[in-house]
Amino acid sequence: TNRKQQQQRRRRGNIQLVAGSGKTYVAWKVMEGLLLTPREEEAEDTNSDNDNNNNKDDNGTDYWPRIGVFVTPFLNLVDQALSNREAHRILMNPNRKIP
Repeated sequence: TNRKQQQQRRRRGNIQLVAGSGKTYVAWKVMEGLLLTPREEEAEDTNSDNDNNNNKDDNGTDYWPRIGVFVTPFLNLVDQALSNREAHRILMNPNRKIP
């Protein structure tokens, strides 16, 4: 049964990485990409200027990413990433204020 449990653990998608493997940096870059994506009200200005907009689906409908955060009782990654972002100059776009 021990071997069977090890095989099942290997198949899981949420493998825990060791400290220092770059989890926080990856979280910063993902959040940066999502947070710096234009919102609908900003898109109206760019849509009128640019007919070849990459933010349209096949029907011509605008789509915008939504941010979802899955938090477990022992996951401090999001809090850790947001608290240290200024020190590493992540999410520091001077043209846009991000809380």
